[in-house]
Amino acid sequence: MEDYRLHIRAKRKALGFSQKQLACAVNVSQPFIHDIESQKKHPSMDVLARICKVLNIEIIFQDIEETPVSHKKAE
Repeated sequence: MEDYRLHIRAKRKALGFSQKQLACAVNVSQPFIHDIESQKKHPSMDVLARICKVLNIEIIFQDIEETPVSHKKAE
């Protein structure tokens, strides 16, 4: 299963956002976005929710013990 952080990177690029633009939109630093996308860090649930809102991504949790799976919201 693909890591949700790689999906964040792919969606950000598809929408034409730079890491800096996404960071500003969710009120975090650009290096933090880089670390998330590079799979070095996991965002808090609050930050993840803000990222998903900006990128129009819906998160569905399979199990409390598992990594969240991201899905594109229906348009």
